[in-house]
Amino acid sequence: MAETSRGTSEKPLYDIFADCLAYYRKLLLALNAENCLVVRLEKVDVGRILEEFGRVKTWGHQTKATLTSGARGSLDDTLKDCFELQKTIRSILHRLCWCLDQGRLFCEELPSLIC
Repeated sequence: MAETSRGTSEKPLYDIFADCLAYYRKLLLALNAENCLVVRLEKVDVGRILEEFGRVKTWGHQTKATLTSGARGSLDDTLKDCFELQKTIRSILHRLCWCLDQGRLFCEELPSLIC
């Protein structure tokens, strides 16, 4: 974990962003499962989720969140002295990860909740 100028050890934004992409992929895999009830009942639009995944990936490329924290010009490098903005982005990315994981869990557990 990277150590910020304030002396706290926190996960780099690069790693949190990579986690978000991984959670998106897991959710999409769950939605594409043959027995995914929310898709079969048309309660979720997989195409729209794919669009949002694309937007998140574009944001990552534009902000350079895809570059490792030590890389010059990376999001972590750019925000190294902007603690409040780091905190805000970190909070948003953590929340996105949590929401994506909740969606995946719901997709996987829904059939057992109905039976």
